[in-house]
Amino acid sequence: MGLVLLVNNDVPVRTLKEMVAQAKAAPDKFSYGSFGTGSSVHFGGEMLKSVTGMRMMHVPFNGSSPSLTALMGGQVQVAVDTVVASTPLVKAGKVRAIAALGPQRLELLPDVPTVAESGYPGFDMGTWFAFLAPAGLPAPRATQAGEGAGRCDGIGRAQEKDAGPGPDARQGQRRSLAQPGRARAAAHARRGCACGHPGGLRRGRREGSVSGGR
Repeated sequence: MGLVLLVNNDVPVRTLKEMVAQAKAAPDKFSYGSFGTGSSVHFGGEMLKSVTGMRMMHVPFNGSSPSLTALMGGQVQVAVDTVVASTPLVKAGKVRAIAALGPQRLELLPDVPTVAESGYPGFDMGTWFAFLAPAGLPAPRATQAGEGAGRCDGIGRAQEKDAGPGPDARQGQRRSLAQPGRARAAAHARRGCACGHPGGLRRGRREGSVSGGR
């Protein structure tokens, strides 16, 4: 699921470069909200700080709704959140989207450039969810569960066409989570360690053991 960098409408920046310039000119000028400490959006905010060199104070909230409400009300100047939660507010003109954190522009917000396009090549941060089952689950049951998740995803998309794409239910992708997903998680963990994020690797922890979650 795509993540997006947002600002309050009263913040006089239109691009990530403008935001970085203001943050460097007046350190600690910006506070950014997230839907929780250790969440994917907290990690995204810390990665942004790491690659851009700007300083922002993290303000965790208990979910997207209070975080985005604080952004609209000016209690925080910046927020990182999912595109699904943010898009209605962006389209209603209640907040402004500055940059998409993934490698490609977001389908719901095609006019919003990526962080990489904004001057920081290679930046890539998103979030995903996995449907888990007990170890040793018989293959027929695993297939049945995957098909059920796919049907639920299809129903949700049919009912919410106007909202655009949400989480992508991929059936039979156990290997993709265990191998490429692990490598990507380890890469994020190395970045997290560099910027002191709680999801980063700690001394003595092997690289394959990375804290996860939303």
